[in-house]
Amino acid sequence: MELQPTGKRVLIEMREEGETIQKGIIVQSPEKKRCELVKVLEVGSEVTEFAAGDTVLVDRYAGMEIQVDDRKLFIFKSEDLLAKCK
Repeated sequence: MELQPTGKRVLIEMREEGETIQKGIIVQSPEKKRCELVKVLEVGSEVTEFAAGDTVLVDRYAGMEIQVDDRKLFIFKSEDLLAKCK
């Protein structure tokens, strides 16, 4: 199933524990931190500052968790995304 967020919402996927991302940064286990670097999968029609494929920093407690085809995904309001990694 594919999801397209509406309005100012963003669909993201959390990384696996200890997964290496851009430039060798290693994401810590979820128990040790509150913020998380995540990958944007889809954006709503009103989102202009983020695009699918971006890596962004989010507060891990801000989004709504959903289960889609055995994948744990989250929907965030775009204003809850803290920063975009360049």
